[in-house]
Amino acid sequence: MISNKLHIFQYKLVMSWTCLLEPLGFKNRALQFAYTALLCIVLSGCFSTNSQKTLTPKLSKKQVETIQIEEQDGDDKAAITLAETLINQPDLFASSKLPASIQVKNEVAKALGDIQNERYVAAQNTLKILFRNESKIPSNVYVLAGDIELALENKEQALRHYQQALNNNKHNAKAANRLAKHMREQGNFKRAYTIYSQAMLSQPSHLESYRNRAVLNDLYLNNKVQALADYQAYDALLKYKLALHEGRVMTLNLLPVLSASLNDNKSDKNKQQGQAELPSPRENNKLNETPNAGGQINIHATQNSAKTAKTVKQQTLKDEDLKALKKDLKLVKRWLFDVGRQVESIAKVEASKQQQANQKGE
Repeated sequence: MISNKLHIFQYKLVMSWTCLLEPLGFKNRALQFAYTALLCIVLSGCFSTNSQKTLTPKLSKKQVETIQIEEQDGDDKAAITLAETLINQPDLFASSKLPASIQVKNEVAKALGDIQNERYVAAQNTLKILFRNESKIPSNVYVLAGDIELALENKEQALRHYQQALNNNKHNAKAANRLAKHMREQGNFKRAYTIYSQAMLSQPSHLESYRNRAVLNDLYLNNKVQALADYQAYDALLKYKLALHEGRVMTLNLLPVLSASLNDNKSDKNKQQGQAELPSPRENNKLNETPNAGGQINIHATQNSAKTAKTVKQQTLKDEDLKALKKDLKLVKRWLFDVGRQVESIAKVEASKQQQANQKGE
């Protein structure tokens, strides 16, 4: 109906135009035809555009939300695919770690009990005795010892334990991340980058390695492209954890470090250049990189080990862990947007420089 009215109006306007041409001095029939044809073309374009705008239905709020959900689902699927690629790579730590004896397990459990009750000195003494009496100590026990020393503000001794953990097993990503964090704080950024990279090669699905190297690249090395890639991997692994919790991941060949890090949390990112990210009081209760002095240590983080499974139906997170995970996802979304814009700007500048260089060469 609207289209017919537009066509009638268009016809009347053309006829009026034709009648006006001859009084205005355009007596040549061919010239009249040419001007009339030109008017028809212009009117056709204008009215067709207006009719399209008029006839295009507006999307309801529900339809817009549906489109947004579909787009988000597509992003999540791509992220989960990336995460599965990382998870299915060989975990060198899982395949090389030393099994713990009954005596070691008992003493570590005793130390963890002391830690749970904030008796750090007692836990320290328990592990000291264990180190004297046992020769074969798994590397993660040294990581635990280092975290205890750090909680007691014995940083140098903590670093010695982390180094010993790597001496026992060079593929221990937890120990590597703690040492790399120290290197970064000391301004040795290249060394920190090397250690983070080795940790990622050893345990390709270790969440904290990607986050920490992304921060290093972003804030300290100004390598925005690499930072973006690391943030994307970190985002993918976080989304995979959420998918495991919601039961959306049904098949899996290998579930190594990611399963062990379900109880791990992350320290918030300080976006001020030259300052290290500092964990919040809540995050100090998680065994992540290194707890602050006096901070509690999460006993679950040292008890979890790599798992191999053919079917993963669901891994339910505790309420506090789920809340922390969702917070992490919001943060990394913001970081991806921020660094992504910077990468685009850098690419435009480089393209402009290349174009100018090509013009000069010509």
